[in-house]
Amino acid sequence: MFTGAAAALLLAFTLLAPPQGVAPPDSLFETANRLQKQELPDSAVMLYQQAANGYKTTRNWTQWFDCINKVREIYKSARNYPASVQHMRQAAQIALSEIGATDTITARVLTRLGTAYDVWGKYDSAMIAYQQAAAIFEIHHTEDATVATLQKNIGNIYGRRMDYQQATDHLSEALRIRLQLNDLEVAARIYNDLGIVYQNWNDFDNALQHFNRSLNLLKPNDGFRAVVFTNIAASYQGQQQYGKAGNYLQKALQLFIDQYGNTHEYVSAAYLSMAQVQQQQGNFELAIAGYRQSLAIARQLYGQKHRDITRIYAGLAGAYANISQPEQALQYYQNALAALLPFFNDTVPTANPSEKHFIPDPWLFDILQSKGEVWLQLYRHQPDTVLLHRALSCFGLAARHINFLRRSYASELSKLKLSNLTYSNFERAMWAAAQLYAHKPNPQMADTALLFAEQYKAAVLLESVQNNEARLFANLPPQLLEEDRQLRETLAQTEQHYFEMQQQHAPDDSLQLTDKKLFDLRRKSNRLTQLIEQQYPQYNRLKFEAKTAGIADISGKLLDLKTALINYFTADSAIYAIVVTRHTAALYTLGKTPAFEQDLDTLRALLSQPTAVQRNAEQTYAGFTKCAHQLYNTLLQQPLAQLPNSINRLIIVPDGKLGYLPFEILLPTLPNSTLADFRTLAPLYLLQRYAISYGASATLLLEQQTAARHQTAANLFAGFAPQYIQQPGSNNNLPPETQMQLQGAVQEVEQIAQLTGGQAFLYQTATKDRFKNMAGNYKILHLAMHGVVNDQNPMYSKLLFTQAPGMTPDETELNTYELYTMNLNADLAVLSACSTGEGQIQKGEGIMSLSRGFIYAGCPSIVMSLWKAADASTRHVMQTFYHGLMQQKSKDIALQEAKTAFLASADRLTSYPFYWATFVQLGNTQPIPAGNAYAPWILGLLAAAALAFYGWFRIKNKTRQSPV
Repeated sequence: MFTGAAAALLLAFTLLAPPQGVAPPDSLFETANRLQKQELPDSAVMLYQQAANGYKTTRNWTQWFDCINKVREIYKSARNYPASVQHMRQAAQIALSEIGATDTITARVLTRLGTAYDVWGKYDSAMIAYQQAAAIFEIHHTEDATVATLQKNIGNIYGRRMDYQQATDHLSEALRIRLQLNDLEVAARIYNDLGIVYQNWNDFDNALQHFNRSLNLLKPNDGFRAVVFTNIAASYQGQQQYGKAGNYLQKALQLFIDQYGNTHEYVSAAYLSMAQVQQQQGNFELAIAGYRQSLAIARQLYGQKHRDITRIYAGLAGAYANISQPEQALQYYQNALAALLPFFNDTVPTANPSEKHFIPDPWLFDILQSKGEVWLQLYRHQPDTVLLHRALSCFGLAARHINFLRRSYASELSKLKLSNLTYSNFERAMWAAAQLYAHKPNPQMADTALLFAEQYKAAVLLESVQNNEARLFANLPPQLLEEDRQLRETLAQTEQHYFEMQQQHAPDDSLQLTDKKLFDLRRKSNRLTQLIEQQYPQYNRLKFEAKTAGIADISGKLLDLKTALINYFTADSAIYAIVVTRHTAALYTLGKTPAFEQDLDTLRALLSQPTAVQRNAEQTYAGFTKCAHQLYNTLLQQPLAQLPNSINRLIIVPDGKLGYLPFEILLPTLPNSTLADFRTLAPLYLLQRYAISYGASATLLLEQQTAARHQTAANLFAGFAPQYIQQPGSNNNLPPETQMQLQGAVQEVEQIAQLTGGQAFLYQTATKDRFKNMAGNYKILHLAMHGVVNDQNPMYSKLLFTQAPGMTPDETELNTYELYTMNLNADLAVLSACSTGEGQIQKGEGIMSLSRGFIYAGCPSIVMSLWKAADASTRHVMQTFYHGLMQQKSKDIALQEAKTAFLASADRLTSYPFYWATFVQLGNTQPIPAGNAYAPWILGLLAAAALAFYGWFRIKNKTRQSPV
């Protein structure tokens, strides 16, 4: 690979060597430098290696490192990547054995070993070396240019993996060090790298801001400006501003050719980007020509296997799919797989890699999904079910790869962002499964559809619950558990502080200090997790033990003869429902008209407005009955028609906006009369036929059923009803209504505590601190208080405990993230707070409500409100609900009976579903386990207490008017 003849090399050594013995290493090093400048790399390598041996003999490790790094640079320039890696591996072995495993010179060698792997495209191996180096530098608290480069390279690998949190963390740390060193030239490159991270997540405005910051720091003649131009073009392409994108790419391409010639990775990348712009505009022939130009250069540079070649093949495949040449598209997608995966070389399109070939690269998911789409394209032209099975095979592998990728992420933010990318894969898989089921209905294909629906839903929440369970049952030492808990709590508090600083536009230097603290905390947390995984294998096994629920699991472990489960998947053009009973399973494709979304939104709006029925009873009644009946026809008419008459309980696993819908208010038939009286609807509601509960996923429901058996709380009930005192000048950024007293909350908690023989924490005693200290001691937690939903960041949604003068928000506000550090032993949490079931919809994860934190903390069953609750009706429903619980009824039936009892006595106003339908039960439905608290005398008083309360309720009925 290197130039220069052996004779010339021998002559050089004869001329350069001293007459006696070996030349001093300093002399060899200087001569090697001259030879390198004279473009005689063979000679330079030989002399650098001799100099390195001399420095090694004298243990001058700094100069030794300079020599071996020079050799690496020569190999890199010659693109002899295998030789570069082999050379640095040998150097690393010397450093570890002779210099020491914790010496900073060893860290520098490991950093360069990582770089050698990195430029070769071996990112997993690079990451191992980088992390070893980072651990050594961390011991010495080193913050220099090498550490900045190290953090930059780690951040870029995480960026390629689409690990948003880790990528931004490490790149921000690299940027902080470079700015601290006043190294603006390299800081500019880090701004560019951060821009790429935001660009990959379609945050194009933020990306462009970072690219422009990069340009502002670069000198006018810096060749790196052309690289930034290509990235700016990609952001404009994402915004569909193709003219601007094309202009930047033309400018960048010319600069690259002028600077590097026609055969360079940047030139190849520019042709690739130009082809992508052409393809997005529909100019497919031009796109194919551009891809071929890019591919020709990339093959010269990398051979057959490299991530950049994968991207080009994938582009070619997409272009051929666009011009209806699916066979060509399949071949190029297959070539892309072979180029990406180190140990997969099969170029036959019907062959797929196995899970043992997986690497943490999102391109693998993208190619598998795209390959599946092409099989569907072929099926639409030649309806052969074999093609559908091939598509499902690709979609199934893609789904498993997403799970593999998610498990490599440490932060929930990265996992949630990844969920946004998976929808189309599961939608197409459901379509293919439905086609096969229509061709030949059978439980096996219903099971396949269920598998895809389950893999899509609540995967991040399920993983978090399993992680929490693993901590508890892996026999970890108590001191290690406490260290982990404290670290997670400190990290969560610091993240909230940083979020609030951003909202308040804090100065950059303050943000950077907090950013640094966050980086250190996350790094410490990741290290502790790795330590636990290595030293306690049972933790790692339990963490990933649960498999996705299938029909056999659900029918055998979750359902009895009277219960059916309906799992929904909402696609763009259809709704799929998988219905499972103890002995049957079926897949339904339900029509989805344009009116469906409108009906759902209209019904939700009507349900959350207490005054709607008072302002215009006729219009509200007509709108409600129309929407409730149409939604029943769409969602339930087909599935319920096939159920046995013995079924009287339903478990609904909703998807997307369906999570806002209380199914029990749907109307199987319309009323005979158009008279605007909601009392006439009482016998018609689905509530009368079925006790309905809900689950984020069937797999999570099975996990919660197991968790319920582990609950060990000694006491039955604890209720919290805080005191709110308005504080003039308060600056806690909470809505004003959250400081209004909830008049009925205290009576609600007092009366339930009397019924259950439990503990009521009222007024000043209903503090956040008391809840956090005592919550683990009770089977039932009842929280009658204000709640605040944060749609921008659901982790900062909160419950508001007692507020009093002098108390800080930290003392009164329980954020969702704080629940993540708690271990609740409760069987049931009743969130009798305003809108505890509301929140932002996260694709795949459902509604990011306050209830999510309680599920994570180990509570297997939640009763929550879908909209702000009415005061008196809430007390009545809750009293009857607890009466049922004390009679050992299952939670879903107890809540059903509480609602039907309320309806039986409701007047014309309170029969409106706003007053009684807000509470739904999520999770495990089993009765509350009996314990000491179930004293026989209490059961004897229940009926009398309920009757007395019922009489009181008929006299006084007020609405809880404090919306949250």
